[in-house]
Amino acid sequence: MKIFLIMWLFFISVIASASSDSLQIVAHDQSRTLSKSELLSRPDLEQVSINNDRAYPNKIMHHQAIPLCKLLAPFHVKKQDWIELISKDDFHVYVPAIKIMDCSKNASTAMLAIEPKTKWPAIANHHGETAGPYEVIWLHPERSNVPNEYWAWSLVAIKVTGKLDDKDVLPLPKTTNPALINGYTTYISQCEACHRMNRIGKSSIGPDLNCPKNPLEYYPDIAVLKKFIRDPQSVLALPKRRMAGVDSKSLSDEDLNNLIQFFAYMKTEKRC
Repeated sequence: MKIFLIMWLFFISVIASASSDSLQIVAHDQSRTLSKSELLSRPDLEQVSINNDRAYPNKIMHHQAIPLCKLLAPFHVKKQDWIELISKDDFHVYVPAIKIMDCSKNASTAMLAIEPKTKWPAIANHHGETAGPYEVIWLHPERSNVPNEYWAWSLVAIKVTGKLDDKDVLPLPKTTNPALINGYTTYISQCEACHRMNRIGKSSIGPDLNCPKNPLEYYPDIAVLKKFIRDPQSVLALPKRRMAGVDSKSLSDEDLNNLIQFFAYMKTEKRC
């Protein structure tokens, strides 16, 4: 009986270890779970080197990676879809499918980097954890204004959806104002991965951006709010530097202005 129990526990540990290296892809009515060995045997696997890896700043990283547009090609992703990148620590971000599925020469290219057996280095302030088992990296991120949040590491799942669920994501305001609509889209791509608004959202990494207070209530001086978004540590000493700044390559001045307009609009739509 004791031998059987030991063998059973060993079997369970092997299964758990295998599943921790798997990647789940859910797209409309399709679902697949891919193992690391399956991904490493793909013919579209590439060797890439980058010096702007968001998980490992100031390091040149050499990755085995697959273009996400090729990995997701069998799932019939539409241009108007959203692609949700989900990490094992519950971080998630919604990326417009058109950014990920564009593999043209003049666009930024999203790649799925696969952690080797030797493991990547530990990430600063992450209790010794690496960016594995998978990380989404971007080649030439400046070409398509790729935000820092789109570099999702510790990835475990990719979900393609045609419409954002109002139960999980703040719904689009009822407005035809293009600046507000762009501000909302900027909020979804730049802020929603870590914050909720009006208590709606999946993440609780950062505080709610409307309850109890809106960013404009914390920083009524627009210049200070902009400075905080660009370089948080220059305004407020945040623990563990959890919130990174965002430069004009990732967030244009126009998008930043529209985001603040959206905050101002939501201040009048507080639902706490």
